[in-house]
Amino acid sequence: MRLFFLLVIILAGLCPAPAQLFLQMERYGKAATTKFGIGTELTFRLQGEKEWETALLDRILPEENRILLGTRYIAPSEIEAIRSFHPQKWSRPIGNNLYLFGASWTGFALGAWIADKEDPYSVGDALVTVTAVGAGFLLQKLFHHRTYHMGERRRLRILDMRVIPEGKP
Repeated sequence: MRLFFLLVIILAGLCPAPAQLFLQMERYGKAATTKFGIGTELTFRLQGEKEWETALLDRILPEENRILLGTRYIAPSEIEAIRSFHPQKWSRPIGNNLYLFGASWTGFALGAWIADKEDPYSVGDALVTVTAVGAGFLLQKLFHHRTYHMGERRRLRILDMRVIPEGKP
């Protein structure tokens, strides 16, 4: 029985999987890369165009150095910029902290008003809360994406990590 499971695992490892083809964004001099697999939605701008396009990465053809984005086959070198909609590392935590600050300010001001009727919840307290929450919201919305420009420091290339048995092209 153990031999059967071992044989199944070995045979499953011999079949090339589509997840072993990636479009990789590299930055010169850095080891960290960003990989885009098949089925990833990309927002990109082609060289010489002004409009951003959003398309699904349907196929990667390493033999021809082409990718299928939506209905067009293009070379990775034709992409001028890629836009990522993952929030910046600093904007989400600062925005959340501003929300928490606004809520805390209101909570403490209301607590002070309940404890001492001489210290009412004022317009100034409401302004501090609204300003903090508004600033947190704007910070998260303004810095919700990042644009990566290809060129001297960054490039896109196709990464083929499939294991091809000998004798097959």
